[in-house]
Amino acid sequence: MVDAYYWLGQAQYVLGQNDAAIHSYESAAKYSQSSKAPEALLQLGQLYQAIGQPAKARATFHRLLQHYPSTPAAQKAQAQLQASGH
Repeated sequence: MVDAYYWLGQAQYVLGQNDAAIHSYESAAKYSQSSKAPEALLQLGQLYQAIGQPAKARATFHRLLQHYPSTPAAQKAQAQLQASGH
């Protein structure tokens, strides 16, 4: 199920359906034991950045770092935070 939410979020983002993509990524992230959960949080944070919500992006990246610190997604989130000066 988590893969379906993740890929649905990807498709919705590409189609410009940002609110739907946010919901799908959040749904995927709820499956905390899945390998897609950190990726869903990374995509969610990047989506928030893209739509001009930097505070939500930072909060999402911090959430990713807190829950999945040793994942490749966490490394990317850390780089995003550093690039934005946080």
